[in-house]
Amino acid sequence: MSGVPEVRGSREVRPAAAQSGDSQSRGDSPRLPAPALLRLIRDDHRSGGSGIAARAADYLEALVAEHENPAAIERGILALTLAQPEMAVILHLADLALAGLDAGGAQGVHEATARFRASEGSARIAIARRAADLLAGVKRVLTLSASGTVESALARAAGAGHRFEVVVAEGRPLLEGRDLAASLAAAGIPVTVVVDAALPAAVSAGDVVMVGADRVGWDGFINKVGTRAVVAAAAAARLPVYVLAPSTRFVPERVEGARESERPAAEVWEAPPPGVRVVNRTFEPVPFAGVSGIVVEDGVLRPAAAVERALAVRLDARLVARRLHALGPAGRVES
Repeated sequence: MSGVPEVRGSREVRPAAAQSGDSQSRGDSPRLPAPALLRLIRDDHRSGGSGIAARAADYLEALVAEHENPAAIERGILALTLAQPEMAVILHLADLALAGLDAGGAQGVHEATARFRASEGSARIAIARRAADLLAGVKRVLTLSASGTVESALARAAGAGHRFEVVVAEGRPLLEGRDLAASLAAAGIPVTVVVDAALPAAVSAGDVVMVGADRVGWDGFINKVGTRAVVAAAAAARLPVYVLAPSTRFVPERVEGARESERPAAEVWEAPPPGVRVVNRTFEPVPFAGVSGIVVEDGVLRPAAAVERALAVRLDARLVARRLHALGPAGRVES
């Protein structure tokens, strides 16, 4: 199989659907200009897919408020995909935006963005409901770093009367797991925070592992560094592992061997002594081996079904061309 995304070379132009009533209307002044929002997206090393997706939608709203020229809007859409190249959700949003641009210009992008916001919200609710059902009878849930989708699932399960404790690995170097722990505690869910290296050993006292994913390919998924070790430990202990991921996290790409852009070394060590090099890559590919299921909005997929879903994704030819031009062979953005 090729690791290159499959291309939809031509697109049927369809009338854009009516825009969502709770979305920003065409002509509203965006809070920040598009270039500033693009920089925020590029420099955001803390948010998960849901947070990045929301800000990317804000960027598109700002883009079409500032530009009427279709060529300028198209350039802005393509630029968005390189702000966070590891985030599959941005590719899906850009794909919808290009379809909207083809169908209805700036207004078409605006309406496509509104549909995207609505579908992401609906998917998150549906996944939370399905994942919460998996927690019936569970006493201890293990997770790593922070995932908004996982948080929604845990909150829904607790609201449905399930009683469990959550063990959260802190998610170095930016410690997003602490934020998740604080949110869960505020919701009345007992939570214990451990350092990342301690989570694999904690599976012996756990019942289930639940994690999110920024990208699901045909050979595995991408999540925070440390996930691979936890999944392997859970498999050895015969503990179920569930990955929570909307369909907008699926791409027809190979994740094993992909390298993310290196993060600032100062996030790990602000002032290392001379002769010490700090490598800060905070995400890693995780194979499907050991994964019990991938929870999506329409069901719980076995890994084989997840492979089929990833391979079925079609992306606009312009997105693929831009991605191949700008990404080096190791999956890093070339300057």
